[in-house]
Amino acid sequence: MAEPVVEPPRARWPAVTRARPVVVTGHQPGLWHSGIAAKYAAAAAHAATHPAGRVRHVVVDQDATDPTVLELPVPPRRGYTGWSVHRVSLDDGGEPRRGRAVAAQQAVTEAAVERAIAAARAAGVEAAVCDRLRALMHAAGWAHASAATQFAAAAMQMVGVDGEQVMASTLLASPPGGALVEAMLADPLPAMEHYNAAVIAVERSGWRTGMALAGLTREWVELPLWLLDAAGQRRRVYADIADSSHRLVDERGEPIDARACISDDLGRWPRLAPRALLMTALLRGAADAAVFIHGRG
Repeated sequence: MAEPVVEPPRARWPAVTRARPVVVTGHQPGLWHSGIAAKYAAAAAHAATHPAGRVRHVVVDQDATDPTVLELPVPPRRGYTGWSVHRVSLDDGGEPRRGRAVAAQQAVTEAAVERAIAAARAAGVEAAVCDRLRALMHAAGWAHASAATQFAAAAMQMVGVDGEQVMASTLLASPPGGALVEAMLADPLPAMEHYNAAVIAVERSGWRTGMALAGLTREWVELPLWLLDAAGQRRRVYADIADSSHRLVDERGEPIDARACISDDLGRWPRLAPRALLMTALLRGAADAAVFIHGRG
């Protein structure tokens, strides 16, 4: 795979070393366009500069996206000069996926993929494209805990990059993640202020994120966490500071048992997960990470 153009040039990136051998990148699960795949090409190229180098693929499975919807290219029809796009869904037609965390969405079936491919062929999508889609989904397999792991596996087949996979919804189960939750609960206001300052810095660079934490009352302080349930609903998380002994609660005021809800078990619900910039902080701060590669938005 050819190395993409990156900024700043890779010659100025921190070196991969035996002490810091990992190049980190990631995205929401799905079969992406080439701009996303370019991050993985860059990660693989930089990891290859050292014998111990390796890629860490972070699957942003706490996000509420639908990985089953694809846009496939359709060649020009007679009398037309431009390519068009056929939008297809690999879904089985069960519960709506939109607005639900991918970590809790069901994996798709072979039958659903074949129906989608038949519809794509009827719409003019070339056989080679459909064959490639079929091959990727077969390589990923059908026995997955969620659509997140299934489409992450298909994406890695697509970009041809080997590496370790980390599900973002399990990051708080790491020692740094658990310690950070405890620190935020003990002193929640600075956690909210620092997170919002980071959001403002990102938005000043031209990205409109809408990610600022807005929940602050005399008794509650919003924290940069999601509480995910088995249906994929994401609830906001707060520190209840009404008493000297702080506790975590959800947006309905229901108490959250942090120890029970921090887990690397993908089948355990409910589960606490980091929100976007907290996730990035945990990944960038990993002791073995040399570089974290972002997209351009």
